[in-house]
Amino acid sequence: MAKIKRNNKIDIIKGIGIILVVFGHVINSNVNINGMNINNILYIFHMPLFFLVSGYLTKYEKDCTFKEYLKKKSKAILIPYFIFSILCFIYWFIIERRIRHQMDVSVIKVLLNIPLGFINDKYLLPNIVLWFLPCLFISEILFYMIRKIKNKYIQYLIEIIIFIVGIILCNFKIILPFGIETAFVSLLFLSIGNIYGKFEEKINSKKYIIIPVILIFYILAYVYNGGISMLGHKYGIPYLFVLGAISGTGIIYLISSLLENTKIVNKSLVFLGKNSLTIMLCHDPIKRIIVKVVSVIIKIDDELIRNTLTGSFIITILIILVMIQMIIIINKYLPFIVGKKRISKCI
Repeated sequence: MAKIKRNNKIDIIKGIGIILVVFGHVINSNVNINGMNINNILYIFHMPLFFLVSGYLTKYEKDCTFKEYLKKKSKAILIPYFIFSILCFIYWFIIERRIRHQMDVSVIKVLLNIPLGFINDKYLLPNIVLWFLPCLFISEILFYMIRKIKNKYIQYLIEIIIFIVGIILCNFKIILPFGIETAFVSLLFLSIGNIYGKFEEKINSKKYIIIPVILIFYILAYVYNGGISMLGHKYGIPYLFVLGAISGTGIIYLISSLLENTKIVNKSLVFLGKNSLTIMLCHDPIKRIIVKVVSVIIKIDDELIRNTLTGSFIITILIILVMIQMIIIINKYLPFIVGKKRISKCI
């Protein structure tokens, strides 16, 4: 395949997105500002954003054979998933299980859940964020297979039916291996991201009409859909969930357009976006370590730190700073563990 020039705007979007993911995982779920719950604001779109971006990027891979596509996605998604699952399990088993008072949790069940990939937070304790990877893998494979159907309207119909099946499975708390039930839901976002990629210029030419619309949909999703959690299989009203996710991602897209020509911010966000997978994989255990260290140093309970915007913001910055150093080391010496072929150029 011909090499495609990397889209910096997409990396900026991913950079903003991963910062919001980290911040959303730092701040406690009960924190409000002016009566608005911070987690509810972020969770409307912060994980769907990455599925939408994945769908957008698949337009560059339409010439792949299924074997090539499967190999590429296995290397980019499954290898990092298994490596980090095992590393995090070892760390949790030796250290964190005792510190976090989780000695009563079945070690065997946690270990067996690595190849099974059930989205069950009880068995994702070593690194709960890892649910995202098997789910992304399944949704991308499904998306590729459906796109082989020649009639695009049949494609869209199948994806909508699969989405509805996913919502039903989640509502009935039916959990399948490798997050299949959530992959059924996220598949629709891949499709929407892919459609946007095909009509990007036409849609962008009408942005002054679209901006008020996405703001209205986002507000409606926040007001009427309550707390969203893909991990917790909580989607509220399905069509508002979809509209809210698209609208929130649209807002981030608009912000990225404003930041695109700001050199320092641009460069930093592009770097974080390019390495968003590494941050996704590592930030949760790092978060717990940093929160504990900061709480010991300043002699304030770690929950109190996470109950404030200021404390959560500072912890997020510290996590990102630590992650930058980890990214540089991983990209230089261990790129294969994040699915990379060769050393990536850092900042």
